Amino acid sequence: MKDRVCVILNPASGRGKGRKAEARIRAAFQAIGVTSFRETAKRGDEAVLVRKAIAEGFSTIVAAGGDGTWSNVGRAILREGAGQSVALALIAAGTGNDLAKSVGAPATDYEMTARLVASDSVICIDAGRIGDDFFLNSVGFGFDAAVLATIEKMSWLRGSAVYTVAAMRQLFTYAGMTVSTDDGEIPSRTMMIIVANGGYLGGAFHIAPAATVTDGTLDTVVIGDMPAVQRLKLFGAAMKGLHIARPGVSTIRGTQITLHFEAPPVCQRDGELDQLSEATVTLSCMPAALKIVG
Repeated sequence: MKDRVCVILNPASGRGKGRKAEARIRAAFQAIGVTSFRETAKRGDEAVLVRKAIAEGFSTIVAAGGDGTWSNVGRAILREGAGQSVALALIAAGTGNDLAKSVGAPATDYEMTARLVASDSVICIDAGRIGDDFFLNSVGFGFDAAVLATIEKMSWLRGSAVYTVAAMRQLFTYAGMTVSTDDGEIPSRTMMIIVANGGYLGGAFHIAPAATVTDGTLDTVVIGDMPAVQRLKLFGAAMKGLHIARPGVSTIRGTQITLHFEAPPVCQRDGELDQLSEATVTLSCMPAALKIVG
């Protein structure tokens, strides 16, 4: 076991949760014989550490952090062409932990996750492709990206309330965006578009309740622009996945969707901001692309 498992920890995840959880994470995996523990020092280190771990022959990589860390590790595995040979295990030390909820992985139970790693319990999940890169849980445009930009300025706030507080601010100030598809399936003035592989967003929202990570499709949730009062009502409904039936909300299910923006957009990809280079964005599903411990 110790020769096959590598733990990658992001100590800065969850605004310091990673460092606080380090001793418990180490203890859980040392109990099953794991001796390889590595840490990120800055954004982007995950790709370097994954590449090295795969070259050294590790068959399971444990990502300890939040959605951003999990995404960076999982995407690095996919870039190495190792999605079917190297399994990703999720340890929660972040804020939203949306991917774990979508997958059903016991990421907050470190000891159980370690036992699943030891027993080689894995499932294959879909991944998404955006341009020449990937995503695991979701990509968001518009309001979602604006909320994330606000969060990055709120370094004083801790815990799962971060997204909710930032979203409340943007509900009354976000101006909406203009976007189109080839077949005109969405309104030209839009508040938010979420292209979802998994169902959860921001730690508190069941944004795509029909989405599953094993169905070979993406669920695109489109929320048209609306006044602040209606936004507020929708915001509350989205916590329980009840927004889908509300006026102004539509869903598109398929293996691929192409969106046309007025300029290259900023998006939220698995909980991190990403400035895209093209105004036309194609997102597609990669069925059963990645092994996940669960």
